[in-house]
Amino acid sequence: MSVQPEPHDAFEAVVRRAGPAMLAYARRRVDAETAQDVVAEALLVLWRRRHEVSRGGGDEEIAWAIGITRGCLANAQRSARRHLSLVGRLASLERAPLAHGPPSPETDDELHAALGSLRKEDQELLRLWAWDELKPAQIAVVLGTTPEVVSVRLHRAKKRLSALLETAATRTTSPTH
Repeated sequence: MSVQPEPHDAFEAVVRRAGPAMLAYARRRVDAETAQDVVAEALLVLWRRRHEVSRGGGDEEIAWAIGITRGCLANAQRSARRHLSLVGRLASLERAPLAHGPPSPETDDELHAALGSLRKEDQELLRLWAWDELKPAQIAVVLGTTPEVVSVRLHRAKKRLSALLETAATRTTSPTH
């Protein structure tokens, strides 16, 4: 009777063999912090799919783990592009100068602060519109309401966000004594 290793023992062995290669792969493509996040996500996927890994170890196992890391990296890069798109779209709502180039880090912080101060319902509505690029009819399906209600709520949420951004801009440009 052969004894099968515990799932966590087998997983730890895979991580010991493939982990350094996964991190090296990610670090060659993105900054160190992002690489660590990507590898952490990849390890979660590896754990969920641990029954698929070959028990022989070696090159095949490392290649499989790097393939998982590659997919997680692609997801992270898509997410970053969507984030930048969201920031640009939200910033351009009422602030035309921002529409002519990428927002500055200060604008990004202001946007996050303004968005975070809105009601959760408004935040979700704006994210569905700006980040997920849904039209009011599609948002209505997601939220279980009518397109007309979504259009009105979206218009009001944009105005509230714009007012918050305008207030933040006024505070940062006002001289302090």
